[in-house]
Amino acid sequence: MLLNVLYNGFMEEYMLLKEIALILKVHIVTVRRWVIKGILPAYLLDKAYRVKKSDFEKFMSNRRLKV
Repeated sequence: MLLNVLYNGFMEEYMLLKEIALILKVHIVTVRRWVIKGILPAYLLDKAYRVKKSDFEKFMSNRRLKV
């Protein structure tokens, strides 16, 4: 479930960590570890950590993964 947020006149899309885990076929704990280590930037929105879709795309391209 993407969350759309209007910030400084720009619409940003955010993804839940659970969604990222499902897309990458890894455990959610793995995604949380990436967030804790700073490998994947995340933001606390609506009491849940979320990742900007654009940050996720950069994360994927840096690892040469295609979704």
